[in-house]
Amino acid sequence: MLGIHIAGKTVLSSAIVNHLGCINGTKTAFAFLTYQEARSSALSAMHSLISQLVGNDQDLMAVVCESMSESLKNNLTTTSDLLASVIRCTGHVYLVLDGVDEMSRIERGQLVTELLQLAKTNAAMKIIFSARPEADLMRLLDDTAVIINVHEQNKRNIRDYIDQRVKKMFHVRRVFPKARAVIIQLLKPLVNRAKGMFLYARLIMDMVDTAHDLSEIESELAVLPENLDAA
Repeated sequence: MLGIHIAGKTVLSSAIVNHLGCINGTKTAFAFLTYQEARSSALSAMHSLISQLVGNDQDLMAVVCESMSESLKNNLTTTSDLLASVIRCTGHVYLVLDGVDEMSRIERGQLVTELLQLAKTNAAMKIIFSARPEADLMRLLDDTAVIINVHEQNKRNIRDYIDQRVKKMFHVRRVFPKARAVIIQLLKPLVNRAKGMFLYARLIMDMVDTAHDLSEIESELAVLPENLDAA
């Protein structure tokens, strides 16, 4: 079990999925959850994982058909049992779940709990979670997962990202030199305030990009949001 607490985590998760896809004799299923999908449920994530693992495999399709029941539509335990059956018939399986923290606390708690239970009884199943270190997730993963914190390693990348966005904005909007100096000065705290979260930096830069004039930018950047939720 691997837990990754990272900003820019989706990029890393995508790279992991691509790498795992090149390993012979294994199957990989993934779920990429974004801040726009806060209503995603544990059940829908499970259904997606099953669908990916089954693919066009006739034998696995037969397993699913034999297990089909009305309760699969709304019962997490039944769906989890089906996922376990599919995994047992598949062999080595990797599940990659990015952005679990973006789900509601109840739904992510149910999803992680079910998957951890499956992992205990399926040695050939490995799970990779990537998420912000929310307290409830940390409690669930603390005794079972290897935790990797890499958010402190990407300040330079966030700084480069901000610089690129600023240069593009200055070019497209033809910002005058004096205004450029003001904006650059206002954006200096952004790297540290982002705390390694690319999404935070992106949301702030999106706001700067869509501001109508310098006074609006100054007003918005005068007090940066405390965290991602506030942004």
